[in-house]
Amino acid sequence: MHNIDTPEIRRVLAKLYDGPDRAKLVAEDIGLQLARISFSYPMEICWSNIWREAKLQHQELNLIDRALVDYPKDEQLTLIRHQIIEQQEQSPPGGITEAGREKFRCYQRKVEELKSIHNMLHNMLHEIEAQLSGLSATMKLNIKELPRWFIIQRPTPSELRIIEILWQQARQRLHYLGNFAAKEMEALEDWYRKALAYRAIIVICLIVICIPLSFWRYSTINTGVGLLSPDDPRHIGVCDGSCIFDRDRPTGKLKQKAADYFQQKQDTFACQYLRWAALGAITGPETTNPVLNDARSQAEDTTDAEAKIDYENRCTEIQCPCISFVVVVQFIDQHNPNADYINGMSRSILQGAYLQQKKWNRSHSNGPKMYLFIANVSPDTLQEQGPELTQQEVAAQILQIQQRDQDHIIVGVVGLPFGTNTLADELNNAQIPMVSTAPLVSSNSKPYLFSVAPSLDDEVNKVVNFCSKFPNIQYYYDQTDDYSRTFTGLFRDQSKHSCTINPILPYSENITSLANQVAASDSDVVIFIGPPEDTANFLIQLRKKEKAQEPHTVLAGDNLYQWVYKYFKPDKRLAFDNVHFVAFAYPDPTHLPIDPHSQDTFTNMLHDFNNTFDPGDKRSGNIYTYHWASSDAILAYDALSLLINAQKNTTCTILCDTSIWEETLQHYVKFKPFKGVSGQISFISGSSAPNNKYLFFLTIDQEKNGNPQDFSGRY
Repeated sequence: MHNIDTPEIRRVLAKLYDGPDRAKLVAEDIGLQLARISFSYPMEICWSNIWREAKLQHQELNLIDRALVDYPKDEQLTLIRHQIIEQQEQSPPGGITEAGREKFRCYQRKVEELKSIHNMLHNMLHEIEAQLSGLSATMKLNIKELPRWFIIQRPTPSELRIIEILWQQARQRLHYLGNFAAKEMEALEDWYRKALAYRAIIVICLIVICIPLSFWRYSTINTGVGLLSPDDPRHIGVCDGSCIFDRDRPTGKLKQKAADYFQQKQDTFACQYLRWAALGAITGPETTNPVLNDARSQAEDTTDAEAKIDYENRCTEIQCPCISFVVVVQFIDQHNPNADYINGMSRSILQGAYLQQKKWNRSHSNGPKMYLFIANVSPDTLQEQGPELTQQEVAAQILQIQQRDQDHIIVGVVGLPFGTNTLADELNNAQIPMVSTAPLVSSNSKPYLFSVAPSLDDEVNKVVNFCSKFPNIQYYYDQTDDYSRTFTGLFRDQSKHSCTINPILPYSENITSLANQVAASDSDVVIFIGPPEDTANFLIQLRKKEKAQEPHTVLAGDNLYQWVYKYFKPDKRLAFDNVHFVAFAYPDPTHLPIDPHSQDTFTNMLHDFNNTFDPGDKRSGNIYTYHWASSDAILAYDALSLLINAQKNTTCTILCDTSIWEETLQHYVKFKPFKGVSGQISFISGSSAPNNKYLFFLTIDQEKNGNPQDFSGRY
């Protein structure tokens, strides 16, 4: 290999990294400007783009060194590295000192930087010109096409809310750009670069204002579906198969191929990839690679509800207009320490929703059919930039679908796990009925928000009653976590005259030290309220320190039930023994004191869950993904069932005005009790949380959830 910039280098890298996502990770790790690189198949072209950018930034050696971290024994990479070093030592010409060469490289980088700024500005000016032209044409076209009476008619509250959200987005982004400009001006020394930066900021500000407004029009092709930003690793937005959220699983690449084909209007190929992902039994041939025909006959992962929902929406010939709902979830980056828990919860929510969609569509062969949009939001509870802004943007997308897509009449939103407060506020203002799977405080009284989980007040009351039996209690919570703070505030109020508690203390990042302190104490009960990962780490460290001594009884929040979504080695699973937490649902009705009729309804739902996500009883692994419906799946099932039941008992159809239908559903849900799989759901005036909902304690014993006890509420 004589020339390191030959197609052979690209072939070597393409062979080692078979997907754009892994290639993008390498580019990100060495600091390349990702926005200037196209990451797409085929991989040789993808690596050609990365290599070109690496050369512009003089990062060829760093790129190869990063690849050697993944493949340290690859001889071709080692040879490429040696050639790069030899070439760098030979250029610039001999006789120049190392300091001189470094100065020369510095000048090269500055020249390339100025070129890139110039090119960026040139492209931005063209873009803003096109956007302004398009905005002007759109406004003229729409005003011309509107009937005269409509021009003077007042817009609806939902339409005004979209404008308000867009303006809020522009203001927040301008504020950020202002801070950014102030910092950058201090670092820029010469007048030329300062002038360029000013021009760039002015252009960016114009784009920030004009592009969102260009999407606001009375007649538009854009219906609100899609990712807010394809380059954002959080993948925030509203999808219907043309984009995906649940990527970190075996079916991720198959679903992405399906999404790509949907975007290209090649639905036949897209549907084949979705069947391959989660359904199997593909009859058509794979036109691009016949070798894959046999492999595609078996589903890659039958538990993938996102793929099943997308297939149901796009590949079963649903005739619309149809009844549509939005399922709100939270898929986060797999590197986040709480990813297994939060992503597992979101997958379960989609499973529960899909069971209801399938059940409805199979029983309504003549229509109207049910269509599910999936919305992914950035949780308020994660400490990252701008979760409120992204939730406002997703709310605007949902309102766009509601206002402009006449085939999909959105009448309700379900899911909304803990940390979606901003989204709930926006949709409540737009008068869209919502049913959450998360516990709410009883004083929460948003008129269009409901929950199928027991109130947080009832959960805390049960914990207080449990603690009143013990004289010596320690309590620790995470003061940075919204759930923990809310739980603790209620506990303080309710336990004043019931429990003898040492000072309620926030815990620090040093969980090991806290575990050592608790292990040495003589406490009867330890209450630990925090994110699931913190609770798991605390228990593992506590049991290590206790060793042969009698283990402390630990009481945790309801979110510990999410421990079922993460794999723990056997020695670490033992750490969860003698842990108690309040639960809202349990996947075995024979262990619950409920009447036989309710048991039959419950059992039918569980059979449907098992047959849907493990057809043929072939799966193994985490039984909460295919055999036992998790608590989150059961609550999501009830959430959508609540709205479906309201729809069936109202006089409205898909021909009703959307606002009338939503008001009718909201009124029915509020005043008509409903028997769900998780218990009776009814509401009293002034609260979005259900009244006296069924709940109980679960104890983890012998590495399993079991022994439901201390039941309260109405089933």
